[in-house]
Amino acid sequence: MKNIMLIIFIIFSLNITATIINIPVDHLTIQGGVNAAVDGDTILIQQGIYYENIVISQKDIVIASLYLTTQDTSFISQTIVNGTQNGSVFQIGNYYESDEVYLIGFTITNGNGTFYDNCYCGGGIYSHHSNLHLSFMNICYNVLSTSESYPNGGYLGAGIYNNSGNLYINNSVITNNYIDLFAFNIHTTAYALGFGAGIYSCSSTNGHSLSLNNVTVSNNHIIGYEIDDVIILQTGEGGGIWCGNAHVSIVNSSVENNQISIINNYQQNASGGAIYSGNCFLQLINSNILNNSSSNFNGSNTGGIFLGTYGTSTINFTNSIIWNNLHPQINGTSSSSLSISYSDIEGGISTITEMGTINWLDGNIDADPLFVDPENGNYHLTALSPCIDTGDPNSPFDPDGTITDIGAFYFDQLGYLLPPDNVTISVNNDIVNISWFPVVGATSYSIFSSNDINEVCENWSLEVSNITNTFWNTSVNEVSKFYFVRAYAD
Repeated sequence: MKNIMLIIFIIFSLNITATIINIPVDHLTIQGGVNAAVDGDTILIQQGIYYENIVISQKDIVIASLYLTTQDTSFISQTIVNGTQNGSVFQIGNYYESDEVYLIGFTITNGNGTFYDNCYCGGGIYSHHSNLHLSFMNICYNVLSTSESYPNGGYLGAGIYNNSGNLYINNSVITNNYIDLFAFNIHTTAYALGFGAGIYSCSSTNGHSLSLNNVTVSNNHIIGYEIDDVIILQTGEGGGIWCGNAHVSIVNSSVENNQISIINNYQQNASGGAIYSGNCFLQLINSNILNNSSSNFNGSNTGGIFLGTYGTSTINFTNSIIWNNLHPQINGTSSSSLSISYSDIEGGISTITEMGTINWLDGNIDADPLFVDPENGNYHLTALSPCIDTGDPNSPFDPDGTITDIGAFYFDQLGYLLPPDNVTISVNNDIVNISWFPVVGATSYSIFSSNDINEVCENWSLEVSNITNTFWNTSVNEVSKFYFVRAYAD
């Protein structure tokens, strides 16, 4: 609520005559509303599907769904702008101007990009020399693809393309955007470069900002393969995010399940399944880099973060999880630098390669984070996670008043008690007897069981609940069975 109120105040302060333009009441299309708007206006979109490709030029405006006025997140999925594979869904700004545009609370889908400087750019959003603010947005299922008529060139930012402007993303999802690098039998050498299936953000000079706060970048793909044994040079960089000449801040966010797969047998390169950084200062705080991959015909290549070969990239990690990415999880060059503290890194420092400088600071661990259900995309922490209360003690506390957790999603300890101490289990004539020491503040206990010690605790079967004493027994027929006791407070 505070963020939205601040946005409205900033925009409306630019023009005391600002008005709200309702779509489709005042204008049938969003583009009609944009054309009628002046600086400071808000275009309010009723729920529905709008088949449009919208151009915004020399406007400082807000475009929002009814989420803006209701705070009802269901309007994000109910208000859709569909680009019908007829260009970028939103094209914002140009080389000669700097717009200030806010997009709030809707879905952008089915765009296929704008042709600029020998490249197809920005399937969902193409932004050039503008300050773009995205809040509570869903950017999904946009595609950049080579064609037989135009096989050569670059394909940049299937979800979002940002050139020489500042990009601020909050409380949003960028997912299932694709760059397809086909190779057609055109009897010549072709090349295709795919950068940033989720987000591409770059500037010709240093200084622009890319900021993600409470954002999920997931399941974006760069795919390259050949048809009819054509000779093609294919490069895929940054399955989730590609950034260059930028100051990048990623906070309370998750970059997960992004993929680069280049599978022709000529010349190919694949690097940075999660993030590719070229000449950037990159800061990750309380964020996750999970299950990303990057592979070519010769094998895997930096599934997590790759610090590119041009310029000097510096990356700082704090309170973050890097887990289950194809190794190496972080890769760099002799000019790159990494500082990492209070983070959970699978494989530890051994999974970081070819880095010029590594500052391995206090508080790092290498332990299974114990997510609730990673197979189905739930990366919240379970009660037994080693990431709970093990973040930097000098960081701001979690909302429950405890030391910050490692990762993007903190474990809420309000109303939850630690497991009982000194739990003992004995078996006598197929009767299992379990006892434990009382927990201060507990009003009841529950007991859970499983036949698989490796099963996530949250998926164990409930045997009994609301026990008020500190012992319990039951008959058992299994050869092996595992139990744990949980304490509760009213």
